[in-house]
Amino acid sequence: DKADIAAYALDGVTRLSNAGIINGMGDGSFGCSRQVTRADFMVMLVRLTKQNVPFNGNFDDVTEDKYYYKEIGIAKALGFTKGRDGKLFDPQGLITREDMATLAHRVMSRQGKLPEKGSTDLDKKFKDGNQVADYAKNAVSVLVEKGILQGYEPGEFLPRGNATRAECAVMLEKIMGM
Repeated sequence: DKADIAAYALDGVTRLSNAGIINGMGDGSFGCSRQVTRADFMVMLVRLTKQNVPFNGNFDDVTEDKYYYKEIGIAKALGFTKGRDGKLFDPQGLITREDMATLAHRVMSRQGKLPEKGSTDLDKKFKDGNQVADYAKNAVSVLVEKGILQGYEPGEFLPRGNATRAECAVMLEKIMGM
């Protein structure tokens, strides 16, 4: 059902759904404005890369009975993520915009789809650019330069805001087109 999909996200949701990267909510809706968990984002990102490598073990809080076990195990094995502290992933935690950018940049730069370094001065580009965490500044800079992520009116990035399903779909669809 496309009724609950924001117009700006429709193309991205459709392409990602057709490619098996993103699913609906199980009730026939997409849930555009719902926030995304760290597990769900990593599932989408790993599916986008089409990586399927064997792995041995996972984070302590990612058990085999979870739908995200395989993708998070692959992400850990490939070095896409170290979780929160190397032992825990926090799968049900909500993903922030800066963390979404950091993970996407790490994965896509390793695949040669994004440059390693960005040059955008986030403090000049966004009113809240100085609030982007140091570990995320380069990733956000690259994704902004490439037009993969953008800010909100009136000129804010909201780095610690939780990402929505629509935002994730739009960002991942842009990466998929690279």
